[in-house]
Amino acid sequence: MNLSNFTGLKFSGNNVSDEVKWEMGTGFTYGLRAGVLFNRKYIIEVGYSNLGSYKYKGKWVYEYGGEVEKEDIEFDKKLPISGIFVTVGILF
Repeated sequence: MNLSNFTGLKFSGNNVSDEVKWEMGTGFTYGLRAGVLFNRKYIIEVGYSNLGSYKYKGKWVYEYGGEVEKEDIEFDKKLPISGIFVTVGILF
């Protein structure tokens, strides 16, 4: 299980405030790893992690001169998050 939070933005100045707040996303996570040990001391490992896809939803809040506008917003499509990594290590 993965919990993902998309960072919000806030701008303000001269009686104007503009803010975007996003909700927390949750999804299924999986990963694969494989490694090789050399001379009982050196390790090389390669891995892949799929952290899920999220269709973030949030709220846009705009304030100007005391008046406040709010609007529900969301991404048009799911945002996939994944990564490939390489690890090199020495055992002590």
